[in-house]
Amino acid sequence: MAAGDESPAETAAAWIAGRDAAALPALDPAARDALAWALKDQCHAAWSVDPARAVRASEVLAQLAAAAPDGSESHALAHWTAGLAELVQGRAEAALARLDAAAAAFEARGDVQHAPQTQVPKLVALAMLGRHAAAVECAERIRERFIAAGDERSAGKVELNLGSMLLRQDRHVEAGALYHVAATRFARIGDVEHSVMADIGRATTLTWLFDFDEAQHTIERARHRAAAHGFPVLEALARGILGQLELHRGRHAQALKQVQAGVQMLRDMGSPQRRLDGERSLADVYLAVRLLPEALARYEAVAASAQALQAPLEQAWAEWRRAQILAMTGRLDAAAQALSAAQRLFTDGHSAVGAALADLLAAQIALHRQQPEQALARATAALSVLAEAGIVAWTVEARLAAADAWQALGRSDAAREQLATARAQAAGLPEAAACEVALAALDEADGRIAAARARLQQAAAEFEQTRSALPVEDMRIAFAGDKQACFDALVRLAPHDDGFALMRDMERGRARALADAVQRGAAEALVLPADERSRLNWLHRQWMSALAAGPSGAADAASLRARLAAEEQRWIDQHRAERIAACADPDRERAPAAGPGAPAPASAFHPQALLDALDEHTAFVEYHVQGDRWRACVACHGRIAVVQGEVPRLAARLHDLRFQLEAPRSAPAALQRHQAQLLARVQQHLAALQRDLFAPLRPFLGSSPKLVIAAHRGLHHVPFAALHDGSEPLLAQHELTGTPSATVWLTQRAPRPIAAGAAALVIGCGGPALPQVEAEVQAIRQALGSRARTLLHQQASVQAFEAEAPQAQLVHLACHAQARADNPAFSALHLADGVFTLADAAALRWQADLVVLSACDTAISRIAPGDEVQGLSRGFLAAGVPAVVASLWSVSDGSTAELMAHFYRGLTQGLLPAAALRRAQQTLAQQQPHPFHWAAFSLVGRG
Repeated sequence: MAAGDESPAETAAAWIAGRDAAALPALDPAARDALAWALKDQCHAAWSVDPARAVRASEVLAQLAAAAPDGSESHALAHWTAGLAELVQGRAEAALARLDAAAAAFEARGDVQHAPQTQVPKLVALAMLGRHAAAVECAERIRERFIAAGDERSAGKVELNLGSMLLRQDRHVEAGALYHVAATRFARIGDVEHSVMADIGRATTLTWLFDFDEAQHTIERARHRAAAHGFPVLEALARGILGQLELHRGRHAQALKQVQAGVQMLRDMGSPQRRLDGERSLADVYLAVRLLPEALARYEAVAASAQALQAPLEQAWAEWRRAQILAMTGRLDAAAQALSAAQRLFTDGHSAVGAALADLLAAQIALHRQQPEQALARATAALSVLAEAGIVAWTVEARLAAADAWQALGRSDAAREQLATARAQAAGLPEAAACEVALAALDEADGRIAAARARLQQAAAEFEQTRSALPVEDMRIAFAGDKQACFDALVRLAPHDDGFALMRDMERGRARALADAVQRGAAEALVLPADERSRLNWLHRQWMSALAAGPSGAADAASLRARLAAEEQRWIDQHRAERIAACADPDRERAPAAGPGAPAPASAFHPQALLDALDEHTAFVEYHVQGDRWRACVACHGRIAVVQGEVPRLAARLHDLRFQLEAPRSAPAALQRHQAQLLARVQQHLAALQRDLFAPLRPFLGSSPKLVIAAHRGLHHVPFAALHDGSEPLLAQHELTGTPSATVWLTQRAPRPIAAGAAALVIGCGGPALPQVEAEVQAIRQALGSRARTLLHQQASVQAFEAEAPQAQLVHLACHAQARADNPAFSALHLADGVFTLADAAALRWQADLVVLSACDTAISRIAPGDEVQGLSRGFLAAGVPAVVASLWSVSDGSTAELMAHFYRGLTQGLLPAAALRRAQQTLAQQQPHPFHWAAFSLVGRG
């Protein structure tokens, strides 16, 4: 039968490992049955820790049984292992059929001991199919048979499965009691594997019941035991539960670390069902940090996998989360459709909590649609079920929805009652901050401004502590997405006569991720391997070629664009995973690290530090926009004044201004003779904005000739230099620079003058669409002198640029650019052999005092949550460059070349960059008065 004196277990292991099974038919009946039991035992041992091995054991046993007569023990065992194999592959219905066949085969043989054991994994299959009543009935029946027979291990397995079924029905207390009984049984008989499984189940119930300390103790014990005894799948499951626990506690970075580690382990070895649970957990954390597109994609994948695996409750949860994200992003009709699917699945699966959560989301959608009566009814229905289930976080959320409905109905007393209860229940949980924000709104309505501000400050501090601890910049930005109401309210309620308080509040919610990046340097930057960059550049060139082919290349262009986007997203996902894995300190979120590279907490900004940094010639203006109204802090001459005003129809007027600013670029030749009318129209818009937006600041600016402007929201798109008072532009009166925030401005070093002979790198990469690039480069080289290194056209490769740019004091790039609002990290400058992206810029270590981006749309591609300005200039600022000249719109090639020639003449005459840019713009404005030609470029940073 086997080589030497091999035992059945050794023979089974050898065949599972791949031994030729040709000898199987020659086994005698006794040897065959002994080997069949060995194969069954190894299949059973592997099915929760090594699914592939379990499937292989079942295949070998099927071969063995094929040579046995009907009704043999080998046939019964083959059915049993086939059921396990079907189960780990997610085929629940097939698993049921095979397990029932196994039970019938054992019964026919009179084997009443093993027949009920085949039904234990059947419980998992029934639960996967959502047939919970049948599963519970089956479990209770066979449990009694095992207890009567004194079979502790089998009774414990049933209790384990029954606990899981009750947990799926949201009967957490009952489930927890069964897990505890099972854990005790397994510990008594020394079954470590199943004891760990019972601890994982019990920790899950404790987490849902918000008994965090006991859950932490239980799950940590389970994780350590799983690792020590070599149960990697159980270790992965324990990590996932630990991640959920951290998420409930509001410790998002540690939740990400644990869940991602567990998911990766399950991807390598878990069953489809286990992998499904892990992917859903990761999507939950992505949703919590408000990476909504990524979370939505994962829930869609989970829903599809759950449907394929015939796991209706998992599908219901994924559809419910999909509906939640769609509602959050304003797609209410799509949200209602997804919610309807989830509600039907929850109802079919007898999940009372799931149905209640569907009611809760329906209430929130009704609030969005201004249907407060319907919202109140659905929120009240959800609240009764969720409170009874003891799930604190969702109970608090239901109370928040009910409070919003009461407030909309004019019942602030009822709203406050709900919120007060919610706040008490949420003590120590992340939901407490949302309660404080809602209570602050009621305090504001009642005129209790000091109380409202105190609540908002507490909530803002909690938001900032969580945000700053997140391990990746896109997460820190996304997390701020739905927190802006808190920061807006703080600014709105700041004292009118206290500029220090107002400015501190403005800075709390402004460009915090960029400030972190400037302090952290290049440590977090996305760096692609050289071969991957080459591949992406190849794809990009192919895409651009297909676009250039016009309609005939449209299909290829769309396909290449999709491939490129998928590759870019893959690298962003990988970078995010690496950053999450590097998050090592469990206490990081409770006590953010101090020292080099650590982010400054929001409270670190001190207005006095700004006043101390300003000379007597400079004023700092920081705007905050809410709707059509704005407030501003004007810091100069040792004081901070508060100014406020209104720009009626602000968003529409900014849109109209943009159209007028770019009119000369798109105007047909027939209209070029109407330059005076085009100029008059744009000046009319600029004069109105000057009157409504800037003139109110005049009395507080004193004699300051220099202005640093921290714009906000839509104001980032305003060319402040071109604002017009009816006789001259603002540029004639002030030297202007921009900055994302006072915190960023203070973090940056002051640039050195760019003298003739300074180490400079000048890049020119154009083509037929940019005929003036070569002239622009030659004029700059002539102005800067012999130390200016010039790379023109084919010399301007990505590799050459990256090799020389970090050593230069000045870097000038004249080329095409592409702003990517869809994926800002891949906004790019087009060089000879590929693209140089925002991520590439942030990854280099720069010595430059000035980078000039002489290309289109390099300043802004979008304004992300938290007033984070996304654009190519951001990459250079994040890498430590103190001053960047960039454009607000698609500029004219000829006008740009002329502007840059004047700009560099000013630099070599000893002017600092802001002064040189101002003189160049004034000179060009005399020749080409329309702001399209001279006002697109602005200096961001320290000028």
